[in-house]
Amino acid sequence: MLQLINDKFKGWVTWIIIIAVSAVFVLTGISYFFVSSGVSAQSVAKVGDVQISQNSYQQALSQNIQVQPSLGQKTLQQKTLDQLVDQTLLQQDAKASHIVVTNSAVSSAIFQNPAFTENGQYSAKRFDELAKLYGSASSIKALIANNILISSIVTPVMQSQFVLSNERKTLSALMGQKREISYYEFAASDYAKKLKPTEKELEAYYDQHKAQYEQLEQAIISYVKLSSQDFVTNEVLSQDDINSYYQANKDALMSPELRSGEVISVKKDAKNRNAIIERLKANQELTPDELKGVNIEAIKPLSPSQASSFTQFALFNLTMELPIKETSDNEFVKLTKITPPAPMALNDAKPVIEKILKNRAALTRFNEVLTSINSNSFDQVVKTNKLKVNVTKAFDKNTMDSGVEGNAKLQEAVFDQHKTQGFIAQGQTDGLIYKVDKIIPKHTLSFVEVKDKIKAAYVDEKSLSLAKEHADQALQTLQKGKTLTAVKAKTEEITRGDFALDSTLKTAIFSYAPKVYQLAQNGQAYWVYEVTKVIDGSDQLPAQVLQNNYTNAELNDYLVALKKQYPIEINHQLIQ
Repeated sequence: MLQLINDKFKGWVTWIIIIAVSAVFVLTGISYFFVSSGVSAQSVAKVGDVQISQNSYQQALSQNIQVQPSLGQKTLQQKTLDQLVDQTLLQQDAKASHIVVTNSAVSSAIFQNPAFTENGQYSAKRFDELAKLYGSASSIKALIANNILISSIVTPVMQSQFVLSNERKTLSALMGQKREISYYEFAASDYAKKLKPTEKELEAYYDQHKAQYEQLEQAIISYVKLSSQDFVTNEVLSQDDINSYYQANKDALMSPELRSGEVISVKKDAKNRNAIIERLKANQELTPDELKGVNIEAIKPLSPSQASSFTQFALFNLTMELPIKETSDNEFVKLTKITPPAPMALNDAKPVIEKILKNRAALTRFNEVLTSINSNSFDQVVKTNKLKVNVTKAFDKNTMDSGVEGNAKLQEAVFDQHKTQGFIAQGQTDGLIYKVDKIIPKHTLSFVEVKDKIKAAYVDEKSLSLAKEHADQALQTLQKGKTLTAVKAKTEEITRGDFALDSTLKTAIFSYAPKVYQLAQNGQAYWVYEVTKVIDGSDQLPAQVLQNNYTNAELNDYLVALKKQYPIEINHQLIQ
């Protein structure tokens, strides 16, 4: 999803959209419409009465992989599942509290979101463009509505913490504490190598889990993508048309505002480097000696639409009263001149007018072709307008990708409304026409079709079970004071910020007393461990870090309470 946004919106616009839209992901960063409210035969989890579909999980996992590609696959899988479960818990708690998100609240959030503004004003075009990336306008509205709903629970919890100074000192030392552990690891992968399931075992596994291999109803369609830009002509417009438009709209035909500036970078080896930075922040002139410690790159006059970097965009957030801004470490952008908009002469306005008139005519033609399928067959529309037809691969209502098969409106029309042909509008300037070529009924995939998946699922389940079995035996042996000979102990120093460890294991390590053997799962492995040394931490953590820890602790405690209230069932077979 993030890559798709980056491909669509270049330069600083990408970051504005990502930051602004991410702001509404108040807890997990995973959007609401990835969670199904209906019962799914292929759900990875059930939280209370809400099912989380496998497709939802896979889409969320893909998003997390793009955000944190350095994390391991198993770590990301668990992180994704935890996120979806936590968000669903808060969603249900908000609804149980009879909290209602009104349409006006959603509209207000949209109008105030910087992702949907242009030149300081709400832009319907910008909203439509971004909505396309999320499937539809209804999808992105559902996302915002759900996150407003969740924030109604999260925000009061996160703002309720109260921390005394002695508590801060104690927590600082506790959070900085390290623990040395000695552990024996029983990894599922070690047992997987030795497993060679027979055909009979795989068939038995298939029979037990047949419901998980049900294929939803699928469709294959022919379609044509349309854009208003496809209908822009190269015909020369008459001078009368141009003059007429100019006379009617000359008050609105203004040249864009232009801004000039400088990018000032402080050299790493600059003399009095800190003093230079402070003078720049205060917008004070640098002395000749201080100028030797900086590099200055001029930004030539440019309009907002020409800005292609964050520093260039920052120029348009500055004023002559506050003309300088620190854009990154040791780098500043300074506004030096503003050239205000001015009325355009006819000759200067001519290219703009030609573009407006041609785009207006193209949009009219686009709408005519798009909606002509209401009174003509798909084949007739294609033939009359000499359009190029494409054919999809087989897809179902849960298919999610960047192609036409993942279009939510198209899926709704084909699978819910059972339309055999029609058009789908995508914003104001894009759309597609389609016809259904084939419907493949819902059916259970045969053993042969899913044999590879069956084998992988069987091996994963069996190997993890064997790892648990041997870990249990090892724990019993160690608790009796005996030693293990088949497995060698490893030693590791653990911190609370060790993201490579399963959160449950890490919590257990910092919860139990030393010199006592415990068993805990770490991803696709089991650890039998004991804490051998407690290494005290300092009390030097920043105040904001401590405050964040308290905030997270309160929210985690709240989620723990919700988990006792709403039963959670996990289908580990589908998390692969």
